Amino acid sequence: MTSIDHLNWVTSVPIAMPLCIFGIIGNIISIAVWLRFIHKKIGTTPSSAMFFVALGFADSGLLIFFLLTDSIPKAVGPAMSNSYAFGWFYAYIGFPFFFFFIVASIWMVVGIAVNRLVVVRFPIKARYHCTKERTYIAIGLILAFCFIINFPHFFNFKPVHADGRSQYIETDYAKKGSAQNYEFWVHCMFLVLFPWGSIAIINAWIISALFYNTKKFRDIEMDPKKVAEREQQDRQITRTLLMVTFTFLILLAWQCINQCFFMLKYGKTSKGQKWQMVEETYAFAKLGVVVNSSINCILYCFSGPTFRKELRRVFVRSDDTTTTQRSSTPYNAATV
Repeated sequence: MTSIDHLNWVTSVPIAMPLCIFGIIGNIISIAVWLRFIHKKIGTTPSSAMFFVALGFADSGLLIFFLLTDSIPKAVGPAMSNSYAFGWFYAYIGFPFFFFFIVASIWMVVGIAVNRLVVVRFPIKARYHCTKERTYIAIGLILAFCFIINFPHFFNFKPVHADGRSQYIETDYAKKGSAQNYEFWVHCMFLVLFPWGSIAIINAWIISALFYNTKKFRDIEMDPKKVAEREQQDRQITRTLLMVTFTFLILLAWQCINQCFFMLKYGKTSKGQKWQMVEETYAFAKLGVVVNSSINCILYCFSGPTFRKELRRVFVRSDDTTTTQRSSTPYNAATV
């Protein structure tokens, strides 16, 4: 086993496997909490909670398929990776759906950012336009877009059985320049880099809108207590926004840069110190994707007091008297 193979084994098995299990459990808990937000009608619009539910499913799918296509095969060894059944699964299910969930997770974060922008910038209109029905349609369109644009990944590999050995190999399509151009320009640039930049711009827009709304509210509101409550909510909104989306931006940037370097070198000589550096950093860059999909529940707890309250109620049965207090908590980006 080479040093690169050993590094990939370490990052995929003893590090990534516990992270994936922890992340799947955390995402299930987060989904349960956000479903309570929707069911109990906490807040003015259900759209934000619905997007977070969809993000939880996308992140869970990503972690499950990372375990099935990367961690578990490396842990079991050649007995699994050299079987025809695994080759078929990896070529037609594991590999394409892993990338589908990556793209879906990325664009769900874009959907969350756009939804927050609408709620913050047009709070009154958001009550009428960000309905359940329209949010279902938006989430469905995002998932359909991610599946269609990811469809070429179903043709990258195929299972083969020769000389008493089974494995999966690249197809003729995957070796063509068109496939490599798709990976670099469509996947790296449009599906990763474009939403990365969009989220950064939307975050800046939201933060500026929050400061503007706070200043406007301070000018028209004479009660100092209400002003203080509004400023506290805005700080919570900003903190949540920064923690959830900028964590995504930082972790995804690492993987995106490494993937772009990898695609620029794809098909060329794999020798040399620079190529070895790309392969070594890739072992850690893929952890950025795993970590990003595993820690959202922690980020929600750190940044959202209302989320923490509902999380406690998931595990501790509350009486009707306690739950009736939920209507006093306004629902906006601060609740995440």
